[in-house]
Amino acid sequence: MSQTLASLRQSGAESFAALGWPNRRVEAYKYSDFTSLTQADLGQTVAQPLAELSDQDGLRCYKPGEAPQALVDKIGSLVPLDDPLAAYSTANLDDVLIIEVAAKSKLTGPIVLDHRRLAGQAAFARYLVVVGRGAEAELIERYASNGQGASSPVIEVFVEEGAHLRHLRSQTEALDATHLGWTAARLERDASYSHFALNQGAGISRHNIRVDLAGAGSHLDLYGLHLLDGQQRCDSHTRINHNAPNTTSNEVYKSVVGGSGNSIFQGKIYVAKDSQKIEGNQMSRGLLLGPRARIHNKPELEIYADDVICSHGSTVGALDEAAIFYLRARGIPAAIAHKMMVEAFVQDVLDEVGDCAEVTAHWQAVISSYLTSVFADQDGQA
Repeated sequence: MSQTLASLRQSGAESFAALGWPNRRVEAYKYSDFTSLTQADLGQTVAQPLAELSDQDGLRCYKPGEAPQALVDKIGSLVPLDDPLAAYSTANLDDVLIIEVAAKSKLTGPIVLDHRRLAGQAAFARYLVVVGRGAEAELIERYASNGQGASSPVIEVFVEEGAHLRHLRSQTEALDATHLGWTAARLERDASYSHFALNQGAGISRHNIRVDLAGAGSHLDLYGLHLLDGQQRCDSHTRINHNAPNTTSNEVYKSVVGGSGNSIFQGKIYVAKDSQKIEGNQMSRGLLLGPRARIHNKPELEIYADDVICSHGSTVGALDEAAIFYLRARGIPAAIAHKMMVEAFVQDVLDEVGDCAEVTAHWQAVISSYLTSVFADQDGQA
């Protein structure tokens, strides 16, 4: 392990020793108590191989010992070690893969980070992605597992001036697994970053997202979808920092919860002093599929400039019984009617995923499998 990684790992260990697992007294974890993980079996720590990427013109991959120092210096610069989960992951990091997209390159295929953790393992994948000036790229990040254990990945993303990156992330781990992820990004002048997060797996999951719009004219799209059932608990915490003027952001998170599941969304839009002429919009919507399902949404605005347009909103409700009756009256079985309503609810998020056939097919398959499972009893009665 290089001196840089060893030092970073030591800093993470010291921070986590001081912080411990967060509880509800920590504002950022208001609806999630992770102290139970102190006694949980999170699996045996393994040096999980990082993704192997196919060769493409304009794409370069490095290990820290081989990379230019300017790239190495970026490792750990975006993820705050005063967050317990970031500190936990950093304390256990084994290696980092540095991915660089050369300036003005337009990759012909996506960058795919595919992780399939085995039962009983604890994995701590770590990536640094740098998209050079004027470049265009698509990043696909997937996490799956076949049993108990934990994944705690961290990815840091730098989108340089005039560059564009689409980032599609899916988490479909086993229901007895724990998933604790961190995504941090920094956008320079006129850069754009679109992030899509699908969370359907793991019994306990948390995904922290922090994006700094550091350059004037930069733009962020942030979309998320929770699909929960049983006793799953999924927590997404986002922070969008408008640190430069003329920046824009659009955020939409949706949750569908059945059984005794618990979906949590906390999102903050922060506007720094003198960051004038910015626009930030945030919306969170939840759909409850049963009397025991729970959704907690906590949208926030923190604004220190006066020439801004910012909005946030939140809605939570059940399926529209009148619409269900309308469909049933036309001969559509109950299970199919309910599925159609949920599919309509999540469709706008799916539409934003775009024209990546591989990702669209994967998301549609996950949604279909989830709905079949949730409405299995109704299928049997139809």
